[in-house]
Amino acid sequence: MNFRSKTYYLSGAFILVIALIVNLGVLPLLNQIDSQSRQLAHQKQLTDSFFKDWQDSANTEKDFQEIQDRIKNTNAILPADQAINFILMAESFARQTDNVQTITDNSAAAAKSPTLNFQIALQGDFPNLIKFLIHLENAPYYNNVKSLQVGRTAKTSGLVVENAIAPQIGGVNTLINLSVYQNATTAN
Repeated sequence: MNFRSKTYYLSGAFILVIALIVNLGVLPLLNQIDSQSRQLAHQKQLTDSFFKDWQDSANTEKDFQEIQDRIKNTNAILPADQAINFILMAESFARQTDNVQTITDNSAAAAKSPTLNFQIALQGDFPNLIKFLIHLENAPYYNNVKSLQVGRTAKTSGLVVENAIAPQIGGVNTLINLSVYQNATTAN
């Protein structure tokens, strides 16, 4: 065997040993590193997702508490002993919208009910009726319009309320039956 052949055999054996080391040692290590990297990345995603969910939960709880506090501080339910507040408010709405009104309390005096029932008779023109209904809808107390009857007036009614004559020809007469929710714990 000459020197050149020995060199080729030794080079081939060296390359074979290197290939075996790479195949048996390095490639499994690289595969293991890749697998562990993927697991680590997945665990990081899970941790990030958990942290985001935890933050969302904490923010939701904070928002819920703020809303609950706002609801507790809102006097949307009319105290039973303050029905006059709603009547005064409805009268104010009628004045603001240039309507002539009459309010009747239709609540049964002896019955303990979570609502106060009113009948409001309005006289005015149609745009002012709409304005009144918008005011009523935006009232600070919960109310429910049970019925609304609207009819045209054929002549001047002749009513004088606070230096204003009732609607002229072409106006509307309106009858509104509504309930105002009251606090049942203070109801008589």
